[in-house]
Amino acid sequence: MLLLIACSAGPGSESQTPLVEQVDDGVTLSDVQACSAPSPTTTYTEAGEAWGFQAPDNVSPRHEESASLVAGDIDGDGWDDLVNVNRDGTSYYYRNTGTSFEVTDLTSVIIPMISNVLFDIDTDGDLDLVAGGNMPTTLRNEGGVFRRNEPLPLLPSTQNGAAVLIHDLSPADIDGDGVVEFYLALTYNFGDEATQYTDPVMKWAGADYTYDESIVPTDVGYRQSLDVVLFDVDGDLDEDAYVANDFGILYGGSTLLVNQGGTFTSAEDTCFCSLLKNAKGVDIDDFNSDGRPDILVSGNPSNTLLVQLDDGSFVDETTIANAAAIDEDATGWGGIFLDFDNDGQRDLFPAQGDRWNEGNDHPHFDTPLKLLRQEQGVFSDVSAAMGIAAMGSFRAVSALDFNHDGVEDLVATQMDDRPMFYVSDGCTEAGWVEVEAPIGSKVVIEAGGRTQTNWIRTDAGYQSHRPPRVHFGLGEAKTIDRLTVTRLDGTELGATWIEAQRRITIGG
Repeated sequence: MLLLIACSAGPGSESQTPLVEQVDDGVTLSDVQACSAPSPTTTYTEAGEAWGFQAPDNVSPRHEESASLVAGDIDGDGWDDLVNVNRDGTSYYYRNTGTSFEVTDLTSVIIPMISNVLFDIDTDGDLDLVAGGNMPTTLRNEGGVFRRNEPLPLLPSTQNGAAVLIHDLSPADIDGDGVVEFYLALTYNFGDEATQYTDPVMKWAGADYTYDESIVPTDVGYRQSLDVVLFDVDGDLDEDAYVANDFGILYGGSTLLVNQGGTFTSAEDTCFCSLLKNAKGVDIDDFNSDGRPDILVSGNPSNTLLVQLDDGSFVDETTIANAAAIDEDATGWGGIFLDFDNDGQRDLFPAQGDRWNEGNDHPHFDTPLKLLRQEQGVFSDVSAAMGIAAMGSFRAVSALDFNHDGVEDLVATQMDDRPMFYVSDGCTEAGWVEVEAPIGSKVVIEAGGRTQTNWIRTDAGYQSHRPPRVHFGLGEAKTIDRLTVTRLDGTELGATWIEAQRRITIGG
């Protein structure tokens, strides 16, 4: 245990007093981030063009499978970078300088693909790009630059020429051996319904990769998987999964998979969380601050908020919480939890839009981008107040503090235009803290008389991945009474009585 002395208002104190910060070994504290002119509220400016976002060239009007988004510190300079991959159009690497993005066209090194995750797949200390699409592939990071395109072995289901798309790759230690695997969400085999293939798990060790098709039950794995998020739903220190499936009424609904000794079993008969809808994306968070993970499923005909009860089952609170957020006839795609105003209550950032493939009878129309603020369990649309008035066909979304002012900035990709980028106008009076930890860890923050919980994962809704980091707004609190991070191996690390306005990093 490390002891640090800081000058701050300690717990229960009304004046500036020495604060004894107690920090476990394996916990690293960044410097406290000063805010010389705090604003009472969060405000945003759309700055996509000013920061350098580019519209992709040669985009065909696909209904889906485009405009994916992945964020992380690619060049190791402390700023989160972005990669925007378009299956048919140009893909870009956006290097964050703190005030703008330096843009690199990835056309020369990338094959057409969808869904990406940043992960150190060659264990050399930097983040490589692992991508799906028609086949899994990697772009190796060499000094902060992607230089080599290295395809991974073909999936067993594609070796006979079957058409398959990997819609999502989600990393997690599924079998508890300390090594991260990837759950691959595959499309339903529309071309040959008699020949089906299940969602596999990609395992790797160094340069060797194998696919295990026995981990996901086939009655769920055969469905039209578009997105999956892995998290510990029942608190037993292993990674469970919620799979968002499109065309649920035809091929089987979205549902929860429970991890039992490294193999998933379907919980759809007991969880009351299965959805027979056209689901596109999924995110999780502790929406109501009861310490249990809740689930947001984006799709059509509306988004759905599933809240976990004491017995582990779920109840649909979409209507009572006003969380649907979908305009009539539109489809929800990206959708994530966040706390944009740092008040300690989870808000929602959904994305919707409808432009179907050419040559069919479905409508083509733009829809508004929205931001929903929570107040005591009910969401309200605050888009206009936040200066968000964009219309488009939106897909992936992300919320990260790109300019290091303590407020989450907002990114939303579009199917055939540049991403929208809402940058916070400065720091606020509300407190905050960020925690980075190994994938699968449970993070509990006690501050200001409130307890908040979140789970470390990289999946962030439809075709979006982020760093293994969570952001907590603290409201009026500027210190944290206790931080506890429980890793999947059961080890607890943390700190007590620490100043907020900083990033806390937990070792692996």
